[in-house]
Amino acid sequence: MSNIHFHSIHASQGDSSAATLQTTTGKVVPLGFERLKIVEFISALFITNKLCIDDELVKTDILNTCLDLFFAYPWNNFLHAIVEIIIQSILEGENENLKMTLVLDAKLIQRIVDASKENDEECTKPKGTRKGYMGHLTAISHSLINIATVTPAIEKLLSENPGWEQYVKGELSSVRERENRSLAGYIPSEYGMTEEPQDFDDFEDEDSEIMFEHSGSYEQHDYNPEDNDFRLDADDSDDDDDDDEDELVVQQNRRQEDSDDEEETKETKEKEEGGAAVAAQAEATTA
Repeated sequence: MSNIHFHSIHASQGDSSAATLQTTTGKVVPLGFERLKIVEFISALFITNKLCIDDELVKTDILNTCLDLFFAYPWNNFLHAIVEIIIQSILEGENENLKMTLVLDAKLIQRIVDASKENDEECTKPKGTRKGYMGHLTAISHSLINIATVTPAIEKLLSENPGWEQYVKGELSSVRERENRSLAGYIPSEYGMTEEPQDFDDFEDEDSEIMFEHSGSYEQHDYNPEDNDFRLDADDSDDDDDDDEDELVVQQNRRQEDSDDEEETKETKEKEEGGAAVAAQAEATTA
């Protein structure tokens, strides 16, 4: 694998990258499908976390190439996501030599510092736009800080870089504060507050006062459940009996009407049958 010159994927343009594309940020040169797939293949190799594969990849200097592509194409989020996966898998892995190769040989720390300065300069321009990879750099920076707490070598490199400290206190700190800020200003509570939240002890005191006020009103008015206006009394029972009698009368009337209808239908049928018999006898006599 060491004989393969992976750095050529950064220099070669390919047929798919020959023309520029007009975008909202201006004209950009596309990365190309082939190079994107090669970087994706490299990420799959790093994710295996095999020592023999890591050693061969280090010999190709592929980490420098991937980072060169990362910053050379600031608007290709597919590329940024894949390179971030490579970096995160290395930082979270157990290969300490590979981590140092990423930080020292690939100059990850200094690249982040330089990219942050370029982004600040771009944002100060009249129609300047934040670089598309800055969100990925923020995630990578947080991972570096977390790894430094358990890796003294990386912590030393971070502390020795004055630009890194300035970046952390400036760009990274402001981004972290902005991301932690609630969109609505504060988190509404179950109490339906319209003001800033207070201490929880204050809510307990308010609840106690409300309960005391209600209990005092009950004692003041001598509340008695028997005074409820909706209680049942003897008159209500008589009303229910009257309703039952009325319903019984209605049912009896319906039965009587049904019986009368049946008798009327029976008489009509007998008349029709008698008329038919007379007509048949008359036809027979005529014949």
